[in-house]
Amino acid sequence: MSPPTIQVLCKQDFTQQHIVPLPDAEPLPPLSPSSVRVKTYIFSLTANNISYAKAGHLFGWWDVHPLPPSTPEQFQDTGKYGRISAWGFGAVEESNRDDLPIGSLVYGYLPIGTLPVDLALSASTTVAGQFHEISPSRAKQFPVYNEYLTFSPTQASLLSDERLGWDALLRIPCAVSHRLNRYVFAWDEAHLAPPSTLKLGPSPLPPWTMEQADMADAVVVILAASGKNAVTFARQLKFARPAGSQPRKIIAVTSQKSKAFVETTGFYDPVCLYDDVKSEATLDAVTGTLDKGTKVIVCDFGARGSVFRAWVTALKPLVRTVLPIGIGSEPKVTTSEQFREDMAGNMALGRIQVNASDVFAEAAKKVGKKEFEEEFLKSWGEFLDAGAVPGLKVEVGQGMDAVAKGWDRLCSGDVGSETGLVFKI
Repeated sequence: MSPPTIQVLCKQDFTQQHIVPLPDAEPLPPLSPSSVRVKTYIFSLTANNISYAKAGHLFGWWDVHPLPPSTPEQFQDTGKYGRISAWGFGAVEESNRDDLPIGSLVYGYLPIGTLPVDLALSASTTVAGQFHEISPSRAKQFPVYNEYLTFSPTQASLLSDERLGWDALLRIPCAVSHRLNRYVFAWDEAHLAPPSTLKLGPSPLPPWTMEQADMADAVVVILAASGKNAVTFARQLKFARPAGSQPRKIIAVTSQKSKAFVETTGFYDPVCLYDDVKSEATLDAVTGTLDKGTKVIVCDFGARGSVFRAWVTALKPLVRTVLPIGIGSEPKVTTSEQFREDMAGNMALGRIQVNASDVFAEAAKKVGKKEFEEEFLKSWGEFLDAGAVPGLKVEVGQGMDAVAKGWDRLCSGDVGSETGLVFKI
């Protein structure tokens, strides 16, 4: 039998990866009390994973699943090398918990590789099937990365690999989009939650207000509109807001190669190209319904280069208010210093950066954890029943070699917007 393998990334340049066999990993150590041993089974790779590598040094994402002790010597320097994780499903192969027998499925933030991971879990007292990772090494992580949803062997047997693939690909983007729409851009103050509680600069965070959250008759501009997070957010805005709270327009800004897919979704009104901001005629067409009393919300899901700055700067003289919101970052390699400089420049433009884990935590306080989760499950079911995202297809790769090729394609921008990468290992 082949030894387990893991993906190892260079921290300074996450495009440099190694698929590393671990011949000394077995036999595995005894399983601790209250723990399960989980082997990653099916997961997705999206631009979110690039964000985990790009900003892992700031938010602790390199530390969620560290390099195992059996890592070969040439990759043991944790200053140079590390692992990121992915959203997906794993199978319970060994268990010290009666409520999670062997054959159960676990959904959450799992390591990329065939080496099983041990999870020390505590059952939620409010949400059936939900568990929290309680290892001391995970204590500093944002809570959303320590939450795991579980399925009994009987429940797992009813879930097809196709369904698991869609969940791995879109469950988290849909969860973030649902909470942004319902709580950050709430239409009633009782549900209002801030986009972040994370202090990134020297000044305290200003309060998030209903005036900022109000989308009624606003124009929403979505940059990098073809991404999974962006299209699920646009769908929420179009179909999941009550009358009187809907935006006037949802404007997509995307690349030429992604334009056809963005149009196919049907979630946007006009679809523009990044460089359209440089054309007065095109900009006039986009802003034809704007006036000095209009509020524009610019949501940046990771546009490249100076696109965010260009659109915000062009729109500010034309309208009453421009509210810049960051919900992603450009998928490129940067140094820690460059990343901080980019953040500072964006903050100078008034950009408010979303932290998804904060949104989840703060939103759950508004209605209680049980109702919070049930509300999303209803939304998720409706999303799947409606056909998810028109034009989006899942491409399934088998094994760690396919993972390596998929990561290379993702980093080089060779994955079409209409494609979702899912892997079975």
